[in-house]
Amino acid sequence: MWPTTSVRDSYLEGERVDVLAGSTSATRLDLAASDFDAYVDQQRGVQFGWGVPITRFWYVEGTTYIGTLVIRHRLPPELARVGGHVGYHVVAPCGARATQRGCSLRASPSAVGSGWNECC
Repeated sequence: MWPTTSVRDSYLEGERVDVLAGSTSATRLDLAASDFDAYVDQQRGVQFGWGVPITRFWYVEGTTYIGTLVIRHRLPPELARVGGHVGYHVVAPCGARATQRGCSLRASPSAVGSGWNECC
């Protein structure tokens, strides 16, 4: 679905865990925490990333943010060789508890469905 303000707390918790684990910088978290409504508005629609037009969607269940799907409308040369039109990340399902147990925060496809929920 389009990014939504209904998952504010869950989104911020997931980003905090990723920052603490060193998986991402605090820049995105700082922007989102300072004005979540404006941050969500900025995430919607066609934007530019990696030098090409992109669209972001969020995986959401109720008020729980699960992750992000990024669709690249064109491929820059570096992603034509390694990468592709679709990017994604999945946050740890149990927030800080997952970090304490050493669970992967930016899951690979092989992690999902194979013990992923055992992190809880």
